[in-house]
Amino acid sequence: MSNSDFSTPVLPLRRNVMKASSAPLSGPYILCQDDTLHVCTALMSLLVDRRTVDTFASVKPVSASTQHQTAVAIVGYDEPLTVLTEYPKPRITHPHEVIIKNRSIGINPVDWNCHQFRFGIYHFPWINGREGSGIVEEAGDEVREFEKGSKVFIVSTMYRDNRTSTFQEYVAMDSRLVWKLPESIGFNQGAGIGVGLATATVILLDSFNLDLAENSQQGKTLLIWGGATVVGLYLTQLAKYLGFKVIGIASSQSHAYLEELGAHSLIDRKLPLEKIMDRVLRTTTHVEFGVDCASKESTEKLVQILSAINGKNLKAKYASIVSSHELPSDGVEKREVRIKRFHEDIDFGHQIVRETSKLFETGKIKAVRTKVFRGGMRSVIDALNLLKNKGAQAERYIVELDN
Repeated sequence: MSNSDFSTPVLPLRRNVMKASSAPLSGPYILCQDDTLHVCTALMSLLVDRRTVDTFASVKPVSASTQHQTAVAIVGYDEPLTVLTEYPKPRITHPHEVIIKNRSIGINPVDWNCHQFRFGIYHFPWINGREGSGIVEEAGDEVREFEKGSKVFIVSTMYRDNRTSTFQEYVAMDSRLVWKLPESIGFNQGAGIGVGLATATVILLDSFNLDLAENSQQGKTLLIWGGATVVGLYLTQLAKYLGFKVIGIASSQSHAYLEELGAHSLIDRKLPLEKIMDRVLRTTTHVEFGVDCASKESTEKLVQILSAINGKNLKAKYASIVSSHELPSDGVEKREVRIKRFHEDIDFGHQIVRETSKLFETGKIKAVRTKVFRGGMRSVIDALNLLKNKGAQAERYIVELDN
């Protein structure tokens, strides 16, 4: 196939997408062997709308004045990722939107999972990419906080709108959901913040109904299974700021880094459940909140731990970004993780941006470690292949673009 085949941005699918992806989404989770390989597929499962896609969607011709860009696209379920050099550049369609020229792109497991396991894809070509950093190139009439040249970073939770996907040179985004890039953080580090930070903050503010007030949760304990996942890394930092005693369950190779980020106690996730529970009991006699960032199996283990430790005297709240159904057990209460609220409730999303921006400015939280791939848009494919085959350990895979 040549790039000219994709002068039209949306091609109708030749099959029913939901039929093609009817297998349970549990498959990708159990295939992920490393802490960091679970989380983003789990996030996508929370975002994906299960309704049947219209397979006869109309194709709108592209105007002759359309500007083009380079993008990495899924052009078919059985086709390799393709670099398109004539993919339409997004345009502003709302007065609050900005167009951002990407400088660096964050790579997440869901970006290869959805292709391999055929879910969350609604047309071809399909652009993935959930986070990035760059420079504002154009601003809508109602944009107040940014101007041309502003350095920013973003997370895209609007998975159906390919204009917001980051595996392309330019991205369209509602400016109220855009972070200013702190002077102390470069583009590469900034590109790996969005997914983990937004999800961790949604869990605290929405799922657990807490405020981001310093030391407001002193004397309480938060147990995180999957502390080395991207969500776990930012959740650890935010929880420390709130005053929680943080107990992290993660691979032993990540313990030193998690301690640096603020974890009070760390437990090797490879230990038998009985030993993990014993280690938790050595640290605390109560756990008010628990979060699982890893797998359906670890969600079940988390619930068992919370129930055993608290008994009937304390009802712990727990949230899982991978398991949507409630597990019956005494002493626990499940809370949903509504990631889509970040963009569906603009005031709430803007609150997250505003409050976490202050935490970066004051040094209360910091960007996590990165592994950088250089070589432009084509390096997206290399980074995805390495993430798929090797995984990552408490670090973010980042592609630095040629600018």
